[in-house]
Amino acid sequence: MPWVFLTLAGMCSGRAPSLNPQPASATLRQIVETLDRYPHSPETGGFVAEIRRSATWLAGQLKDEKTPIAYARSLERNLALLRHAAGPGKGQQAATLRMVLDDIKLKHADCRQFGMGRLVRLKVRTIRGTTEVRGWQVFYRWLPGRAVGEVRPQSFPSLSSPTAAEIPPGAYSVFALKTVSGKEVLSKELPVPVGGSLEITFEVPVP
Repeated sequence: MPWVFLTLAGMCSGRAPSLNPQPASATLRQIVETLDRYPHSPETGGFVAEIRRSATWLAGQLKDEKTPIAYARSLERNLALLRHAAGPGKGQQAATLRMVLDDIKLKHADCRQFGMGRLVRLKVRTIRGTTEVRGWQVFYRWLPGRAVGEVRPQSFPSLSSPTAAEIPPGAYSVFALKTVSGKEVLSKELPVPVGGSLEITFEVPVP
């Protein structure tokens, strides 16, 4: 399968997402500061205001010592996207802001419900018709990365079905892959909002 793997670290200026991210509260403050670099326009103003509101609220609620590393890293990815799109002459600012807002709002809503930054168990079942089928490798992809190019899909730790992974609240897509008679067979890639429940169960139809 000829994936082209691009990383935000290679595409975005400023501080890139790291294996050892800075405290979540610091990243959220930097997100708010970065929003000041965006023009006040009808196309971007609403998105900027809503991201600022959610990021400011999260910065006041999250406890850095209790926030999972993966959650803090996810916030750094949002910061990298915002810094990239805020540069002079950058196109697609509204699209980037919309995608970041979709992700941040899910984190905001989840934190309001559960009172903390946490990881959510995403369980995926692979379905053919009405029958659950096994042996598919399931992947998830962080959707806001599409604003600057495809980002590396992450595999679930075991084959379906079901299979599960613990990931930060946010906007994702999932798909399944299996080699049949020497050929790779892919499902459709489907969006899935993660957050708001202790566990999210999602069905992926496979060929």
